[in-house]
Amino acid sequence: MSDNSLPILREENVQIIAQSAPEAYNSNALSSRRCADFGAGLLAEIQQQGMSDDLDRRCADFLDKAKRTVKAMNTRRSPITQLFDRIRAEFTGMENAIDPTRQGTVPFQIQQARNAFAAKKREETERARREELMRQQREQAVSRYKQDVEDDYQRSFNDMVSANIYQLTQLNHSLSVESFDETADRIRKFPVELTNDWFRSCGCNVRKPLEMTDAVATDIRLAILNSLAPTFKKRYADEVGEFRDTLVDSLPAKKRELERMAKADAD
Repeated sequence: MSDNSLPILREENVQIIAQSAPEAYNSNALSSRRCADFGAGLLAEIQQQGMSDDLDRRCADFLDKAKRTVKAMNTRRSPITQLFDRIRAEFTGMENAIDPTRQGTVPFQIQQARNAFAAKKREETERARREELMRQQREQAVSRYKQDVEDDYQRSFNDMVSANIYQLTQLNHSLSVESFDETADRIRKFPVELTNDWFRSCGCNVRKPLEMTDAVATDIRLAILNSLAPTFKKRYADEVGEFRDTLVDSLPAKKRELERMAKADAD
């Protein structure tokens, strides 16, 4: 069915079609026309005169002849139409053999291979998209964690500075004539240098992301605290030290005021 010497297209078959088809066609056309014309005459009589025994008999003869005529016409055209059917089957068979939509053909298998390749590419693209999304989410989680950790350390530092300034304020408020020297000495010696002990004891209350291991979170916290250390030490020295120095400078005046108030009370 794949070469040019198909039995169905042999020269004798082509000659059969060429020689028999016109004769069979003309004979069948003549038989059909004559039968139809004769039947039309009978139908006209029925419509004009109505049925009668004689007309009914002639109609029965006509119908019998019509059946025989159809059979004869079928007999004449069958060899030709069967040959055409076989030829058509050969042509459709050749078409079907390369139809990409028919299962089992080479084009169908090639299309299946392309479909599988396209599905694989889509899967790889989707996997790459998911991996990139996860990577971005991890980066965002790390970035948020770093910012949250830094903010938490800033709050801890600010709370500590406020607590120390409050402690100095309380010492200043507790100055009295009786304990002035002792309390003043505590104010003068109040530490204004942030030691490493505070950094070692400084905790972090930020929860680490699920995407992050404990080791990575620890490294991030340590790196951030180390980067903040110089700033924290300078700020502590500036803010607490300046406040302490202000209190120290006011101690003489404070002492005179306390002595004056004590003398006034005594008088």
